[in-house]
Amino acid sequence: MENLKVIENELVPVYVTSTGEKVVYGSELHEVLSVKSPYREWSQRRLKDCDALEKEDFQAVEISTPSGQTKKDHIIKLDTAKEMAMLERIELVKAMIKK
Repeated sequence: MENLKVIENELVPVYVTSTGEKVVYGSELHEVLSVKSPYREWSQRRLKDCDALEKEDFQAVEISTPSGQTKKDHIIKLDTAKEMAMLERIELVKAMIKK
């Protein structure tokens, strides 16, 4: 899933792979959802909650930061990313109802 091209630049940028698959970066989804837990913990939990399979629903990648360090990210198929976002919002609503 290299050479991604932005095709939609809405709340979360949507990219297209060389095979035409629509994907998002997990870290960008995490940021837009304003998740309080660290990305690493959140991504592991949500990918597991969605029964996502590596190399089928997502791919782990290393991203270079401007400071020269690398960080782990995920390229996630759009349908899986939507499910992750829905699960996050369901928990937010539950927390609001309990107050």
